[in-house]
Amino acid sequence: MKSLQTRLQIWLIGFFLLGACSAAVAIYYKIRHEVAIMQDNSLKQIALALQSSLKWQHNIHQPILINNQEQEEDDNDDEDLEYIGQIWSQQGQLILSTNINQHIPLFNINGYKTVFNQTERLRVYGLSVDHYQIEISQPTEARNIIAITATKRALMPLLMIVPFLSIIIWLLIYFQFKPVKNISKQLQYREIYSAESVSMVNVPKELKPLIESLNGLLSRLNKAIKQQQQLIGDAAHTLRTPLTALTLQADILQRELDDCNQKELVYPIKEGIERLNHSVDQLLTYAKQDIDNPNLSIQAVALKPLVKSIISEFNSLALTRSIDLGLTNRTKVFVMGNESALRVLIENLIHNALNYCPSGSQIDLSLTEENQNAIITITDNGPGIDPSLHERVFDRFFRGPNQDVQGTGLGLAIAKLIVEKHHGKIKLDNNLLGSGLRVTITLPSLPVDSHPYVV
Repeated sequence: MKSLQTRLQIWLIGFFLLGACSAAVAIYYKIRHEVAIMQDNSLKQIALALQSSLKWQHNIHQPILINNQEQEEDDNDDEDLEYIGQIWSQQGQLILSTNINQHIPLFNINGYKTVFNQTERLRVYGLSVDHYQIEISQPTEARNIIAITATKRALMPLLMIVPFLSIIIWLLIYFQFKPVKNISKQLQYREIYSAESVSMVNVPKELKPLIESLNGLLSRLNKAIKQQQQLIGDAAHTLRTPLTALTLQADILQRELDDCNQKELVYPIKEGIERLNHSVDQLLTYAKQDIDNPNLSIQAVALKPLVKSIISEFNSLALTRSIDLGLTNRTKVFVMGNESALRVLIENLIHNALNYCPSGSQIDLSLTEENQNAIITITDNGPGIDPSLHERVFDRFFRGPNQDVQGTGLGLAIAKLIVEKHHGKIKLDNNLLGSGLRVTITLPSLPVDSHPYVV
């Protein structure tokens, strides 16, 4: 459905044009009527002029035929526009004709009448004087042409002002809807934690109840979000405390047992607690990233030292699994964002790659800059992901079929959430050099010269 503004503009301009067309038609018929009256008066005046010019005697029967020399010199297109005056005798003999090129028969009428002469219509005025009949005729087509010409001249100012008024209507409605667009922009770029009400400055009276209701809704929403933040903090404390206690008790139990077979029974318990700890951490991480925190530190982040420090943290885990983890391209690049969130992003992707790649695999990180974008690429030669699932794996708790590795299904969902909050993109592709997966992250970069640092 089109916008209310567009529909209003189209309908108003449409009705305006319809009114202008109706006015033009009414003006045409009014002018045509006035022209008809004027032409009828002209016919009568010509007939009276011929009556006053009768100078001959009753016994003169030689016709007086006038050849209109001026007409012959003009274009033939103007022949149908002239008046034709004729005087007939009582016996039906033509005494005088103002145009010998036009043959008009005697109609024997008194007053006005519209008649047909062969293929044309004529408007005729007849006048009987003594023993003579005076008839003045004019083609009706000439009347129509005169009426159309007069209408064009009369409508010229209207035709000139119609486009101007249409533009005025369009702009007037556009600016009247400006407050609605301003409200939309306020809501579009509004932080979820912002307690500021939507501005009601220069807002039409009809929109004020809507904005007041919207401000009330935003206030209740901010309150609910704060309660959710408190719930997340309480959940973190509540869940982690017993899990930590279970981990300590499992360690104590393992040390107290002397039998090796009994100690081996404790290993699955510790692994289960570790997975549960990881699941809780992932859930809390996703919950925290899913909420916009107004106190979150946003600053210029140097990606090169950040990536190097993360690789150093995972080196020991990679060595224990005989996996080659390293950084290939080390371009100096900056992005605007939160360093902790970006660390979580890269850690999740590396952790996933280490979990799913078999022993002897290779994981390469690349850091480059292209078209004012920082590009982080993580490539492995592990089992990879079916291309048909490249979009679905970003869904929360989704895990592909035939998965032997334990996981929560939140790692890629967290990564996508963080990338979107930094106005970037994340994409999955197959490894171009063989089997495996390539994850490409694109983030808006900052000029390097404005943020020097030492590596």
